[in-house]
Amino acid sequence: MEKIFTSFLLLLHYVTFLYESWSPATSVCHWVGVTCGSSYQRVKSLNLPNITLTGRIPQVFGNLSFLVSLDLGSKKWHACVGLRIIPQEVGNLVYLVELAVEDNQITGSVLISLFNISLVQILSLERFLPQEIGNLTNTQRLQINGNRLIGEIPKEINNLIELEKLDLEANSYSGSLDMEILNISGLRIISLSDNNISGSLPPNIGSILPNIKELYMGSLTNLVGTIPNFISNCSKLTILELAENKLTGLIPNSLGYLTHLQHLNLGGNNLTNH
Repeated sequence: MEKIFTSFLLLLHYVTFLYESWSPATSVCHWVGVTCGSSYQRVKSLNLPNITLTGRIPQVFGNLSFLVSLDLGSKKWHACVGLRIIPQEVGNLVYLVELAVEDNQITGSVLISLFNISLVQILSLERFLPQEIGNLTNTQRLQINGNRLIGEIPKEINNLIELEKLDLEANSYSGSLDMEILNISGLRIISLSDNNISGSLPPNIGSILPNIKELYMGSLTNLVGTIPNFISNCSKLTILELAENKLTGLIPNSLGYLTHLQHLNLGGNNLTNH
């Protein structure tokens, strides 16, 4: 199977002319973008973020049984990767810890097997977020920003008990804001800005997000109400972004108790300080 995989990578090389190091004369473990394990020289990491590729992610990836990291993203590059379908075989990568296919044109059905890889800690996907996201209980960072994701944020996110960072910024999420689904003890960074979310900040936000350090909730379509006094219970906050909403009332004096706060943006609201 490694030979089939090598042939596939060589095909990519001849099509894209990207990596001069890719040659059948050298071991695949010495190729740019490929990392192998030290003991058995099996492919453990594949980083191919700048390849113009259409169609589907090849099924052969599912046979790289020792793969830990698969990065096919293009967020940092100018090329547009048009990966249409994630094949079922990706669900066979039982050791996979990091999967990144962000900033692609992923369409079609996203197979449930993808969300049965229980070891995944870092997941960067785009354009979809099904309920099965709750199966990834080891996920530490969930980054799905800058797309056209619609619907409500699935409540199954609350199952991600290891989650430290949630970035859903700049999508088209709608519905009422339910902060309770974000009541995850290890959650440090939440970014929900630039969505069509409505609702208000709950009075008990401090008990829901006791360990939050960075909270980005600017430019939501209909975030109304007041800033709760008990936001001071979010005592670890360093960044609070609530600009360009429809918040009203007094700016609470309790914000002064946030001794770690370094950045506060409340502009573009109907708030007063007296």
